[in-house]
Amino acid sequence: MLLMKKIHFIVTIALILMNVPVSAQNRISVTGKVSNIDGKLLANAVLTLNKQNTIATTNRFGEFDLGKIFTNDTVLVNIPGYQSNHAPVSSEINFTLYPTSEIRERINNARQGEIVSISSGIHYLYPEFRSDSTIGIHIKNKRDLTIRGETGAEIRMRWLNADIIRISGSQNILLENLIIGHHNPKDETCDRTTILIEGSNNIVINNTNIDGSGKVGINARESNGIVIDNSSINNNRDFAFLFSECSSISIKETLIEDNGEIMSNEERNVEMIENTLKVGGYFVPEFVFVDGGTIEILDESIIPPPEPRLLNAGDLYIGRTEVTFDQYDGFCEATGRTKPDDSEWGRGDSPVINITIEDAKAYCEWLSALLNKKIRLPSSSEWEYAARGGKKGGDDNQYSGSNTIREVAWCKFNSDNRTHEVAQKIPNELNIFDMSGNVYEFCTDRMDSLLVLKGGSWANGGVGCRLTDHVVSEVGFWDDNIGFRCFQDR
Repeated sequence: MLLMKKIHFIVTIALILMNVPVSAQNRISVTGKVSNIDGKLLANAVLTLNKQNTIATTNRFGEFDLGKIFTNDTVLVNIPGYQSNHAPVSSEINFTLYPTSEIRERINNARQGEIVSISSGIHYLYPEFRSDSTIGIHIKNKRDLTIRGETGAEIRMRWLNADIIRISGSQNILLENLIIGHHNPKDETCDRTTILIEGSNNIVINNTNIDGSGKVGINARESNGIVIDNSSINNNRDFAFLFSECSSISIKETLIEDNGEIMSNEERNVEMIENTLKVGGYFVPEFVFVDGGTIEILDESIIPPPEPRLLNAGDLYIGRTEVTFDQYDGFCEATGRTKPDDSEWGRGDSPVINITIEDAKAYCEWLSALLNKKIRLPSSSEWEYAARGGKKGGDDNQYSGSNTIREVAWCKFNSDNRTHEVAQKIPNELNIFDMSGNVYEFCTDRMDSLLVLKGGSWANGGVGCRLTDHVVSEVGFWDDNIGFRCFQDR
């Protein structure tokens, strides 16, 4: 019995000697500060522990003191208006908190058919770091939702490693009257997308400025029915638009400015309608892809008809319209050239006139350097192939896009003896305008040292505006019914 008491006493003393140092070693004093991302110290932040029943609140200087606590734990901090944060226990902890987003919460909680209104002013945004640090706002599995900004409403992402808006699994979404972009005052490299659309249908972006500085402005995958209307998209390093396995895409009346490329060269099925392109502050032509091939041209007006003529062209890009005064005047300003006369018919979107073929070639060289592309004038066969709509059109029409001249051409029957702004008539099968009428267009071919011009002009009737017709002129000749159109090698 006495032996058992002695053993119990020894074990007790041993346990005391063992526990006291361990307890002392695992408890440390913990202090620190809480501030927001801009460095403002935050009062009234609440700090708790994951395992221990301890709580503290920051003072007006953002400071806290949790006293002595066990080290094997996690400190949590919460304050209204900010995303919560946590850190392992250490003697000094300085928390940086990111604000929450009221806009994100309202969109997340929006019901079918609801309109989410964004008030005027700049709304800064950070990802929801607890769920996904790569997204600012995620419109997921929504139907019939409108997100509409009041005048001057901006959404600015202050995190360069996140897409700003992601739309996935959704239908009938309208983004309207907004400015959306990354906040990047130091012009740092940003590899993210402004708007990412995945597996969604009927997405409309209207009157919205996609103010880039990222890699891609609008990136869509496996989506249908995307319309970008009356908007602007600028300053994206690689592409303004990137579409993969998408259909029914329309971009219209949109300013596309200072992007690496408009879109991937492989994307050929996007409808582009009356958009404006600018690079380095200069208006530049919009180019349309023409899939190369061979067209068999049969002249059935002759009986018996002769052997078919084969019209060949490789893959290339063609200006959607004739080069305009707005585009050519920028070239003159950049190079110190004298601007050509407009014959008192107006400049702007009217085709440039009163220029020689050497002037046209000089413009192509300047534009090549500006765009880092090979821009040139076409051969007459390339010109006719594109004017016929390539393989989509063939030899069905006398004029570019129709057999009725008044539908597609400014000619002597409707022009009032002058040029008119481009892209006002019906386009051809490739959505290319004014390849019949308005102004003759220079080609690179020569016939007995004379230049070949195609397309007819405002002064011509049916003869001259037909796709098979051409005229010739002296090399240095210019007139108010002659202009040109740019081609781009693939």
